[in-house]
Amino acid sequence: MERSGTANPKQAKVVSEIKTAAGRSTQILNDLLDLTRLSFGTEIPIAKTTIDIASLCQEIADELRAINADRRFEVRHDGDPIASWDRARLGQVLTNLLGNAVQYGDLSSPITVRVAGADPDVVTITVHNLGSPISPETQKLIFISWARGQDVNNPTEHGTHLGLGLYFAKLIVEAHGGEISVTSNEQTGTTFSFRLPRI
Repeated sequence: MERSGTANPKQAKVVSEIKTAAGRSTQILNDLLDLTRLSFGTEIPIAKTTIDIASLCQEIADELRAINADRRFEVRHDGDPIASWDRARLGQVLTNLLGNAVQYGDLSSPITVRVAGADPDVVTITVHNLGSPISPETQKLIFISWARGQDVNNPTEHGTHLGLGLYFAKLIVEAHGGEISVTSNEQTGTTFSFRLPRI
């Protein structure tokens, strides 16, 4: 249907929904495979190549914009965004962070991705959105397997569900020798940040 180039809006919407569902199903399977690998004491494999992380951020934003036409994405960068990292794995991290921003962010505000590459040793990537904040209690648990979103004070936002996405994001960033964190409040919104060493 997608290859036919149909101009029918209803068919295009169906194709978009099918692609989204298929992508989610594939990601769930990949996460479960990684979880199985970890349960046997095997680390998540990392295959580093030279990549432009700013271009990857733009690519992920464009993909999500294609299936979320009502959302705005802004990708900005400064300095040098190129180093040796695992492109597919970092794409997994970015897809999770931007997907969460789409799901929980304010519809009227843009989702902003910033790549700071001025530091010769580290590149920092942030994903920001406005909207309902993540409670301090949930922030403490958000990167723990199975615990993400167990916010009893705010069950309708960031509700309880399997917390593998951010758990694996943390493992992937740490496998690169980096670190990931979150800040969230009513005034400034929610920002996920991860830092990646260049070596």
